[in-house]
Amino acid sequence: MQLTKGELVIYGTSGVCRIEDIKEESFTGEARPYYILRPTADTGNSKIFVPADNETLVGSMQRLLSAEELLAAIRETPAIPSEEWPQDGRARNKRCKELLASGDRTCLISLIKTVRVGGHTPTAAEETSCLRAATMLHQEFSLVFEVTPAEMIPLILEQTEPKIKE
Repeated sequence: MQLTKGELVIYGTSGVCRIEDIKEESFTGEARPYYILRPTADTGNSKIFVPADNETLVGSMQRLLSAEELLAAIRETPAIPSEEWPQDGRARNKRCKELLASGDRTCLISLIKTVRVGGHTPTAAEETSCLRAATMLHQEFSLVFEVTPAEMIPLILEQTEPKIKE
């Protein structure tokens, strides 16, 4: 993926970041190219240095999507099938944490759908994870849609549930 200075990206659990610069830095005595990211929600001087030659870390940077692409992502991302969702509360909590830690928008959307329309009664920990996923998605969605954090889950569920013709 070719990224450019000034571009907005989603970076893991850091949320929306602007690529402030792309330059060589020498942190270990050897110069390497780095993407220098600044989280947009951070009012301080936080910077994230992502080695440009580390495919795994660069791969966790996602371009912001358009409104149409976000709506398509919501529609196309399924809930995790109930037979694949752990039955044990601890195992479900662990799975929620894994999905959150990924920072991936499709994992977060899938988590929300699984908890809210997955066909089982969610635990308090699952509900908390669902709200955390919505908060993580809100940064990107608020740049495209005029939504508040409280409107995130209804927006996703509205795109998920079939409309009934009257």
